Amino acid sequence: MISSPGFDTHYFRSVQGYRGRVFLLENKISFAQAAAVQRPAMPLAGAAPEKWVIGWFGTLRCPKSLAMLCEIAAALPDTVEIYLLDVPTETCLAYFEKAIAGHPNIIYGGEYRNPDDLAEIYGRVHLTWAFDFLDEGTNSQWLLPNRLYEGGYFGSVALASGGTQTGEKLRELGLGYTFDAPLVDHLVAFLRRYSMDEHLARRAHILSLPPQAFCDLHDTRDLCELVLGLPRRRVAVRPLQTNVFEPSGE
Repeated sequence: MISSPGFDTHYFRSVQGYRGRVFLLENKISFAQAAAVQRPAMPLAGAAPEKWVIGWFGTLRCPKSLAMLCEIAAALPDTVEIYLLDVPTETCLAYFEKAIAGHPNIIYGGEYRNPDDLAEIYGRVHLTWAFDFLDEGTNSQWLLPNRLYEGGYFGSVALASGGTQTGEKLRELGLGYTFDAPLVDHLVAFLRRYSMDEHLARRAHILSLPPQAFCDLHDTRDLCELVLGLPRRRVAVRPLQTNVFEPSGE
């Protein structure tokens, strides 16, 4: 069972030589979570916001992402706001807070509740940060993060690296934009020219996609049916051998 096709293509088959069956179970919003929150309505025309808000939610585990967001905040203090939620893991909280302290347009809101707060937090942002560099060249190239599905469900436009499985998913479904090196330069240039018309068109497309693109409506059920349908082999069970130690009496 894999959460992204990249793990099968780039690791299990190419590295381990695995030739068996695989089942793709993506990091989608669960059926229970989807039932607890409602997707937003189609966007209406409107004026450009005072600031484009980029949201980075979930496990904040990527120091390079933090550094890049700080660079973007410094380059565009009047037109971009960075909104961060949940717990930093690869850096201590003190380091994290120190890194963003000099940037008034970076807001850290602490932890949030899933799924209770999803509609509120994604309703506050325009763009979802879907970059990951923690394991560059391996896991970061192959994964599909859950924020991709959460953001898509609520119509947030995703930003990600080109040449990654996440970037491929963005292109496949039209979920957002990918960037190549130099990443910060290209992101800053994009944010300077990004228009409300372009944003609303992209958001409308994302919200037009069926819920199953982002929600696990039947994926887990299909996995259970697959497992239950697998042939079973009888395995002979040997009696448990135990060693009894008698006291020596000495």
